[in-house]
Amino acid sequence: MTANPLVSIIIPAFNSAPHIEETLQSVRAQTYPHFEVIIMDGGSTDATVAIAQAWAGGDPRFKWFRQSDRATCTPRVSAARNEAVDASTGELLAFLDADDIWFPEKLARQVELFRQHPAVGLTFTNYYYWDGVRDLDLRYGPGNFPPNQPRTRLIYSCLYGMSSVMARREIFRQANGFDESIPAAEDWDLWLRLAENGLETRGITEPMLRYRLHPGNASKQTIRTGENAIRLLEKNRDGWRFLADRGDFERALQNERCKLELARARQWLDTDPARVAPAMWRAWRLNPGQFKWLWRWACAAWPPALGGGLTRAYAHRKLRAKF
Repeated sequence: MTANPLVSIIIPAFNSAPHIEETLQSVRAQTYPHFEVIIMDGGSTDATVAIAQAWAGGDPRFKWFRQSDRATCTPRVSAARNEAVDASTGELLAFLDADDIWFPEKLARQVELFRQHPAVGLTFTNYYYWDGVRDLDLRYGPGNFPPNQPRTRLIYSCLYGMSSVMARREIFRQANGFDESIPAAEDWDLWLRLAENGLETRGITEPMLRYRLHPGNASKQTIRTGENAIRLLEKNRDGWRFLADRGDFERALQNERCKLELARARQWLDTDPARVAPAMWRAWRLNPGQFKWLWRWACAAWPPALGGGLTRAYAHRKLRAKF
C-alpha cells in the first residue's frame, strides 16, 4: 500500500435530497485528506442532482455521475455501486449511503488499520443506529464484535454495515463486485464470497458513523430482504468449497425461512389476520428450536370461546414488536 493511499468514497444516490447535503459535509470534515468522492445518481427526480453537481463544482475531489442505461436496467443500488467503483481510481474503497453520517476520524482510523495489517482485505467500524436526532443503540455491543476470520459468522448474518466498510480495490475486483441480481442483500453476498476466499478483517470498536433509520413499512422491506437472503445463501451453499460448512448453511437457511414466515405474518396482521396463526406455525416448524414461537402460535390459534381474544392479542403484540 502506498504511503498515503487514495480512498475512493462510493455514494449511490436516488432521491436523496433530504439528507445528502449532511452526508457530504461529513465527508468533507474527514481528517484524512487523500480521497475522491464518486456520487452515482440513479435517476433522481428531486434536488439530489443539483446538490451533487454543486459539490462537484466546488471541490474537485467530489465527482457526480449519472448511471448508464445498462445500470438502470438492473437493481439500482448494487448497480450504482459497481459503476461508481468502475469510475473510481483509489487504492481503497469506502462505501457510504447517501443518508448516513461519518465521524471526522473515520477514514484516518481505517487507513491506519490497513497500514498496520498488510494482510487485511476489509476494515469496518462500530456505529450508532440513529433516528436523525438521537443515537438509539450501538451495532456491536459487548461480546458480539465480529472476528478477524469471519467465514462461519458470515454464513449466519451480514456482519458489516455498508457505510462502515473500507476494502482494498484488489479484493473487490477479484470478487467481481456486487451481484446485481440480489437486491437488498448484495452486501452480505459480497462479504460471504470474500470470506470463502480467506478474507481477513479488522474492526474499530468505537462508533465511527451514524446509520440513519427511516420510518416506513418495515415489514415489506423485511420480506424483500428475507427473500433475497434465502437466495444468496442457497447460491453460495451450492458452490461452497468448504464442505464442513454445509450444516451451517442449512441452519442459516432455517433461520432465514423462519424469519420470512414471521415477517409475512406481521404484514398480515393489518390485512388478513386469519393467515397469521398458520404462518407462525410454519415459522416454528422451520426452526423447531424456537419454542417461543410454538407458544405464540398456540396463543394466536387459541379458540375464542376459551379466552382466545386475549391470547391472540398477546401473540400479535409480540409479532409487532419483532418487526
